Amino acid sequence: MTANLIFDRVSVRDFTGEPIKMEDQDLLMRAAMAAPSAMNQQCWEFCIVDDIKMLEELSHAAPYASPVGRAPLAIAVLGNIGLMKTPMMWQQDLAAATQNILLAATSRGIGTVWIGIAPHQDRMDAVSKALNLPDSVKPFCLIAVGHPRTRPEHKDGRYKPERVHRNGYRSRCGDDAIGIRPIPSRNKPRPEGRRLWRWPGGRFRRIFFRHAPFLSRTA
Repeated sequence: MTANLIFDRVSVRDFTGEPIKMEDQDLLMRAAMAAPSAMNQQCWEFCIVDDIKMLEELSHAAPYASPVGRAPLAIAVLGNIGLMKTPMMWQQDLAAATQNILLAATSRGIGTVWIGIAPHQDRMDAVSKALNLPDSVKPFCLIAVGHPRTRPEHKDGRYKPERVHRNGYRSRCGDDAIGIRPIPSRNKPRPEGRRLWRWPGGRFRRIFFRHAPFLSRTA
């Protein structure tokens, strides 16, 4: 697997009826479980669905889940609460596993599309009902999997150097290339020992305390 797979991957929403081979399914699962995990908790589980009725039911679990109904196979990415050592990180773990599945599928010429489920409770409830999940298992997302009927062209121009920052946000990284210059502050620092005084008529004058210390207590 090379870096080119990252740039070759596209979301596929229309599939042929050709089934996914078992060895390819095994590769996707191995890739998923090779993902990084917080405290190595590996709280993921996966449900592979190829039953037509279940695919149809899952295709209504979310507003954009219709590709599941056109795919020969779907993968539900799940989080097992009992395996969570750091529960706040479970979605990050499963997102990494999901991306690995997409890239492994691309390496075999298989099309996929990631369909978000969590944290929308209504979508999570719909998937849990369709898959008969126990309360200890939470759905994270669905992945429609199949051989592409037509492969969408990869969209160029997604890399934007102005969104890359170094050593802090809004540093000079990329500014010269895109013509951005830092905006000077209008609030100039006052010399130490000075104070602004408002005189009748609204005019400001600077007075040094060291030259007129008796004014430091005036209003």
